[in-house]
This record gives sequence, C-alpha cells and structure tokens, in this order.
Amino acid sequence: MKYGSQYGPLYSGSIDLEDYQEWDNLIQNNEITSEEKEILIAMSSNEGNLDAIQSYDSEALSVGAMQKTVNSQGKGEFPIQVKEFKDAYPEKYEELFEKCGWTVETVRGKQVMYYKDPNDSSGSKVTGSQLKEKIREGFTSSTHLQKLECKPLEPIIQAAKDSDFQSKQVKDFIDRLKNKVLPMKPSGYNYRIKDYLKSKLGEATVLDHHINRPAHVRSYFSEALNQFFSKKDEETNNYNNGKEENQKIDYISKNPNDWGNNQSTYEKELLDIYGPLRGQSVGNVDVSNAMTDAVLRYNHLKNKL
Repeated sequence: MKYGSQYGPLYSGSIDLEDYQEWDNLIQNNEITSEEKEILIAMSSNEGNLDAIQSYDSEALSVGAMQKTVNSQGKGEFPIQVKEFKDAYPEKYEELFEKCGWTVETVRGKQVMYYKDPNDSSGSKVTGSQLKEKIREGFTSSTHLQKLECKPLEPIIQAAKDSDFQSKQVKDFIDRLKNKVLPMKPSGYNYRIKDYLKSKLGEATVLDHHINRPAHVRSYFSEALNQFFSKKDEETNNYNNGKEENQKIDYISKNPNDWGNNQSTYEKELLDIYGPLRGQSVGNVDVSNAMTDAVLRYNHLKNKL
C-alpha cells in the first residue's frame, strides 16, 4: 500500500467487529450494553476489521479494529495493549508473540515493542525506525499492489485472530469510551461530554474523533459548543427583537442538564457542527493535522445510527 511516498504492507483482515463471537457473553456479564455494541460496530467500520494490520503511514504498525499503533519509537497504544494481554494470558502471549519473535518490554516506564527473527540466531531485536524498516523490506514503488510475504507481520495477524485477543480489543474500546472520552470536559466548560451527548450517534462521533486525534477532542468539542451557543443566541436575539417583554423567550442554558425535552434537538444541531469541524483548522491545529475524512466518517455514522 502507498501513503505519500511511503510503501508498506496492508492486510485488510476478514473478521468484522459485528462478527465477533463473544458479544452475547459480554452483554450477559454486564461488561457491555447492547447500545454500546451498536456504537462500537458502527464506529469500527470507519477503522477496520479486528484482524486488520497495516504498515505504510507515519507509524511503524497499526493493528485491529481501533488501529492501535506502534510508533517510530516502538511505543504507542498497541504495546500497552499487548502488555495487558501478556499479564492476563501469559501462556498465550508466549505462544502468539514471544515464540514468534515479538516481545513487549518496559523501558523507563513505557511499553516498547521489539521484533527479532526467530529463525535468525545471529540477528538482533529491533524497534522504532529499524522495526518500521524491517516490516517494509521489499515494499517499493516497483512492487506496489503486488502480493508479498511480510514475515514479521504474520504472527501479529494470527494474534489478531485469537478470540481472547479480540476480547481484549473490544474491552479496550469500551474502556476508552466510558472512562476516557465521555468523562472529558471540553476546554473552558464545566460539564462533561457525556452531559451533552446522550445518543448513540453522539457517542460514536466523539469516540471516532478520539481514536484518530485524541489530543484534539477537548478543544474541538469546545469550539463546536462555542459555535452552537453563538448560533442559538443569535436566533434568540432575532426572535426577541421588537417583541413585548412577556413574549420574549429565554436564552438557551449553558448547562446541558437544563435542556430537558430539547436535549435531542440541541444535540443533533451540536453534532452537525462538531462532526465536520473535526476535519477543519481549529486554534493552533492546521487543517493538514486535523482529522482525515471527517465529513465522510460522520455521514457514515449517521447512516449507521
């Protein structure tokens, strides 16, 4: 696959999140709700299959339905996920990763992924930029779109097909939504994102943003609120202009818990600002660093939810 001037392997996978076999067990064990299941399935279709793997962009490696990455320093969310999997399933970690040349190690408090060819006794383990180069060996402009073997990625593909590792992916999805995204307070506001967003579409849209640009969520959601309240205040001013005092309407409360029966209407208006805004310049973020295909992704979620 090609990204800019970079070439590398892509395995699209074959296991859609909707086809995950343990949904019923997770719901019965109260680890996830049916509504959360719908949110994850809709959002993951913007990302990839449970066993999707790629290495052709700025990161060394991206894995799974959330496309968790190993970055150019060997760190990132995927090493953290593998470390947690190692702690929960040490025997499976040894079988799926360690015996196949992949290890995760704690270096100065950070989790780092390493790879060493298990069949090369004289080889050394690599990480970071060397790992990226190792994975992309043979992927060039002259081999673009050809089916090539990528030995380092074969174990990762097999691990991504393992049912327990898939369960880890799904539980991480939920943890991210419940404990990282929804409790956030937008910059300059006193209420949490979950106070503004009550719908499946709302939660899926902000999760979609957090997975792609986690550092942008607070500021972008804040800007969406600024635009939303400015629009509503202007509407109120226009309505009240020339009205008798007893005919005037109140301005919308900045406290979303006061929205009452208007909550779903206001949320829809807010999302129609926030969804496209995720791909635009906000504050110090240039459009080239904003979320890619924000409008397309938001419309996809609207069609799903």
